[in-house]
This record gives sequence, C-alpha cells and structure tokens, in this order.
Amino acid sequence: MYTSMYWISPYTAHRMVGYLEECAHKAYTDYLEAIDNGYIKNGPAPTIAKRYYRLKEDATIRDVVLHVRADECMHRDFNHMLAEKHKKNEIDTEPDHMIGDLRWEGGYNENDLK
Repeated sequence: MYTSMYWISPYTAHRMVGYLEECAHKAYTDYLEAIDNGYIKNGPAPTIAKRYYRLKEDATIRDVVLHVRADECMHRDFNHMLAEKHKKNEIDTEPDHMIGDLRWEGGYNENDLK
C-alpha cells in the first residue's frame, strides 16, 4: 500500500507514515502509564533490547519502552519533514536535521549512549 501511495503522492505517503508514528507514540505513552500504574510488570529488559539501545545491564522494560517511543518520535518528525520537502519541491535538498538530536548538533558522544 505504501509503495502505491508513494507513486501517487510522496507527500501523502510520508504524511500518512508520520501520522501512524504519532499513533505509535501515543500507544507507547499508554504502555508507560500502564507500567507506572502497576498494570504491567516492569521486569528486566531483554538482552537484545539492551544491546540494541545500549542500555545498562540493570535496564527495565520501562527503559526499553522509553527508547522505542523516542524512536517513534524521530520517525514521525522525519516523515513529516519529508512530506514538507515534497510539498515545497525541495526533495533533492539536504534533510532538515532533527532539533535536539545530539548527533547533528555536535554534542553526540559514544559514551552518551552507555
């Protein structure tokens, strides 16, 4: 479906993904609230999640959900940015960088992820 939509309207395809990511962000926010309210157990994070997100050894499910939700925010913002670039016919220009993304603002350090 996405590929078909992209052929018809790249703007709409990216905007649609941005909105789906907004829904994902809301779902992970609800998940965090359920953990915080004791409806879902906040157990230890799976090893694969600790490796992927470079979490500390004592990381919990809540820590993982926070990182996944942050990923969804970046995907949301990036897709909305791409939609705007298509709308303005600026798709061949350098992507706008995400405000607050330390990797683009010179504050990124491998030790920040540990």
